[in-house]
Amino acid sequence: MIAPEKSQLPLKAHPQFIEVNDEQIQKFHKAFRDGKSKQMPATFTAMAMKGIFEIVDSLQTDWRKLLHATQSFTYHSAITSPSKIRAEAKLMDCKWRAGMYWLSFVIEVYEEPSQKLLITSKSLLMVKAE
Repeated sequence: MIAPEKSQLPLKAHPQFIEVNDEQIQKFHKAFRDGKSKQMPATFTAMAMKGIFEIVDSLQTDWRKLLHATQSFTYHSAITSPSKIRAEAKLMDCKWRAGMYWLSFVIEVYEEPSQKLLITSKSLLMVKAE
């Protein structure tokens, strides 16, 4: 893995754009037997993690040495249909400790075009040393 310098942080991925419609919501609720709703469950935003994978790839990380440590979500507002959302992933910090790199990420999910913040997700990944 090529660790970024502190001066390079935060590293930003390309924004991810996701269209939310009634059909997607129905499929999700059917798969999880979760009833009918016009709101997309917040776990749907796992699709927005593509940005984290983009950053991890850019660091030339050996995926076999990657471990997922923690993840948390703060829900500011519901994702409703129809809507377009934008997810922005950033590597906020990279530390070396106990023979591993500790990568701290933040993903912010916004509604387009209002720019209303819907969800903030924080993830911590670890990469074992070579």
